[in-house]
Amino acid sequence: MPRKRMIDPCIWNSEDFGNLPSLAKVVYVGLISMADDEGRGLANPQYLKSILFPYDDKMKAADIAGTLSEIASRMSVVFFACDEKQYYILENWKKYQTINKPMPSKIPLPEDYRSTTVVLPSNRKEKNIREKKAAAARAYADFYNKNIGDISPAVTEEAEGFIKGGMSDGVITLALGEAACNGVKKWSYAKAVLSSWREKGIRTAAQAEAARKEYRRVRAGPRVKDAGKTFSQHEYTEEDKQRQMDEAIAAMEEFGTDD
Repeated sequence: MPRKRMIDPCIWNSEDFGNLPSLAKVVYVGLISMADDEGRGLANPQYLKSILFPYDDKMKAADIAGTLSEIASRMSVVFFACDEKQYYILENWKKYQTINKPMPSKIPLPEDYRSTTVVLPSNRKEKNIREKKAAAARAYADFYNKNIGDISPAVTEEAEGFIKGGMSDGVITLALGEAACNGVKKWSYAKAVLSSWREKGIRTAAQAEAARKEYRRVRAGPRVKDAGKTFSQHEYTEEDKQRQMDEAIAAMEEFGTDD
């Protein structure tokens, strides 16, 4: 069981943290609280959902996966896979946590990993940004492999095309989540969603999430309640009303002819 962790008050003044969507902020704080004594932890979206949101039936693992991509793109967190398991490392862990008699981590370090807990020179910062982008790319690739199928080079190339066009990594994961949630385990479905979002100018995961909610609201349509039952409400235009009137008159004339 993780010990009590320190949340530096300065985090609320951080521009990177402040630009995270609300859900991503909660998940990031959750990563801090659940990390072991060396700042490492499990990053499986389903596991994080069960730990951080055990009573929220509406929360999906796909939502968590999308937030991990957002976190990777802004915060000093490295996400990686080892032996088919997903992990994370909080790179500034020792800067903010003081732990007496720390227990060694049971989570292995990724290959060629070097801690970046100190202030980075400009060239190292650029490299760190590239590493974060690579970690985010791995996040959507891992989600694809676990929920859609084995990701192919062709799919990766097309996904990277959307990212180069200005979409964040989290948007790719959200589109894949749409495909998985609707039972359509095909890249073509996610690609169609991404193309639609691109036409609407959607670039961030927060914008994509808002578009998803709006689509569901419009699709559900206005509802009215009657005697405890719920019915879809339809609004008729003047053309609809006139057409119905003409059909009624024609029916009456035909009925009179038969008599």
